Amino acid sequence: MRLTTSSLVLAAALAALGVACGGSKKQAKTAEAPIASETDKKATPTADGVSISPELKKICKIEDTSIPRFGYDSATLDPGTVTTLQKLAECLTTGPLKGKRVKLVGRADPRGPEQYNMVLGAARADQVRRYLSDRGVGDAAMTITSRGELDATGVDESGWSFDRRVDVELAQL
Repeated sequence: MRLTTSSLVLAAALAALGVACGGSKKQAKTAEAPIASETDKKATPTADGVSISPELKKICKIEDTSIPRFGYDSATLDPGTVTTLQKLAECLTTGPLKGKRVKLVGRADPRGPEQYNMVLGAARADQVRRYLSDRGVGDAAMTITSRGELDATGVDESGWSFDRRVDVELAQL
């Protein structure tokens, strides 16, 4: 039986629920922002939900800032703001990155249980994967992963909006 990415995300969600139900209580978050990770240094997050690495922006000539948004507790792309992903899809199917691979890293703000946020980050990355796939980018050209809330830096709604995103990076071979 062939497993699809959607079924893998569902399996991860069910596993996370099992861990969350039997796990220990999560420690309270402090107002201090964690040190930025290597991924954060590569791709500057935007309040709009998807962060394209500077390398990809340069190669694909992406300057548009009207990009997908993720609301609180949501993995749904805002259909009115997907211009950047459309340009990325064109770059990966017929442009200079034809045949190259990208990594989609889902992220969440620190509210909610850790395991839930990990699953939510994966669902956000899968939404971006589906959008790109529907525009001709082969599933083999994309990998998805989640960091959940691990690198979140926000301490209020304005900061949390930066944490609710998917980072898109050129995959290393």
